Amino acid sequence: MSGFEERDAPPQEQLNNCIRCGMCLPTCPTYVLTGKERSSPRGRISLIRAVSEGNMPIESSVFEQEMGDCLGCLGCVTSCPAGVQYGQLLESARDQLWRRWPWWKRALGSLVLALFDRPRLLQWSTRALFLYQKSGISALVGSLLPGKLREFHRLLPLVQWNGSRQLVAGRTGGQRGRVGVLLGCVMDVVFVKENVATVNVLRRQGFQVEAPAEQPCCGALHAHSGRLDWARSQARRMIETFEKHPVDWIVVNSAGCGALMKQYGHLLEDDPVWCDRAASFSARVRDVQEFLDQIDLNPPLPRQLQPLTYHDACHLAHGQAVRQAPRRLLKQLAGEGYRELAEADLCCGSAGTYNVTHFETASRLLDRKLDAIVASGALRVGVANPGCLLQIRYGLARRGLKIEAEHPVFLLDEAWRKSEE
Repeated sequence: MSGFEERDAPPQEQLNNCIRCGMCLPTCPTYVLTGKERSSPRGRISLIRAVSEGNMPIESSVFEQEMGDCLGCLGCVTSCPAGVQYGQLLESARDQLWRRWPWWKRALGSLVLALFDRPRLLQWSTRALFLYQKSGISALVGSLLPGKLREFHRLLPLVQWNGSRQLVAGRTGGQRGRVGVLLGCVMDVVFVKENVATVNVLRRQGFQVEAPAEQPCCGALHAHSGRLDWARSQARRMIETFEKHPVDWIVVNSAGCGALMKQYGHLLEDDPVWCDRAASFSARVRDVQEFLDQIDLNPPLPRQLQPLTYHDACHLAHGQAVRQAPRRLLKQLAGEGYRELAEADLCCGSAGTYNVTHFETASRLLDRKLDAIVASGALRVGVANPGCLLQIRYGLARRGLKIEAEHPVFLLDEAWRKSEE
């Protein structure tokens, strides 16, 4: 008998599709670091199959450890010749594990995720962090903390008092089409300039921008941690929000959010009330770089020769198969100053909260990424995901490097602004 509950069990067809060829092995960060078969996508699929067939208890420490140790970077999806959707297997397995957690562990996890569902509470938490940093207490505490705690403290982002909901108009004019913009949860309060830049770029290109303040968290954090029902609830709220604000496209500047929003159709495919609405919504979702690459830029991008490189965020390159659009935009901007990054699509170690829960593994991946950035000779690196930005900025600061990590849309907005001065 299967060790999984029937609801949201890892899809059997995806388990059967794995032909055990091993093409995924060199693309998997944890396998590259450990060399352990069980820490590869093929190995983890074998573990999921064993639980599914009743040959391993789901309570096995090996099973729980490997489902938690996976970064969920989806590099294996890109390399798989059989088209196995590993992300679906991982999220379903984590969902099954969550149901078996002790009540206190589920309550703690739910409390953390609930923060991202409440923009006002998230904003006040960020304002408390702003006061902590501006008062000088942060610098004092940082100097006193030992070892790993000091590194966790350095991972904290520098924040502003106001989030993008306070700085971005709910609607801006334009005749070229109607574009909805995801403000997000973490993006809204931590990556304010990136959200503002996204709206600026779209407005400069002549689009009417809709950024409804009532939009919820997209549910990506919930899905990736295995809370699929909660992610479905968030998806319904997001779809309903943009049905009240009809747009031609929904533009997203966070790779992880965009990857899930493009999968709303799959997430809600068994819901007869929402399946068609979800499919229609997902069909209009575009990463901001993907969207800009598909239109004629008017005004065109100004040429600013500068040493630039680009890091592929996992959920953009592997989750959305958006690879060339960011490069084409940055090459227009930097010309001969563009430098291709070695192992550009290898995970930087962020993976949501992975750099906290698996600090040593994440640090090894980060060091590998930083070595590649330094070797490129670039002075700025484009990074299109909030977790990656935090991780790479932390690493650059830790090494004392004078290299900047910026979202590509910020680099584009900056170039247009300077050309207008």
